[in-house]
Amino acid sequence: MSQHELFVHHAGAEFDLPSRITAVETLYAAFPALMYIDPSLGGPLLEPLFRLQASRNYTTKYAAADLGASRINTNIGI
Repeated sequence: MSQHELFVHHAGAEFDLPSRITAVETLYAAFPALMYIDPSLGGPLLEPLFRLQASRNYTTKYAAADLGASRINTNIGI
């Protein structure tokens, strides 16, 4: 498990639902730029998806499309 985790909230197409967090298609599109800027960003972005899929609660037979709205509190004050 990495020390830090990164999340992407409602990034991507304007038609995406606002509850999508760390959508795989958004990460896929951004990965070439992220790897050019700083390759160490890849692990913390993928770690939450890997942990979700490795958990006993994840019973779907296919890869997760996102983390969903109920898994993370994105309403933090800055």
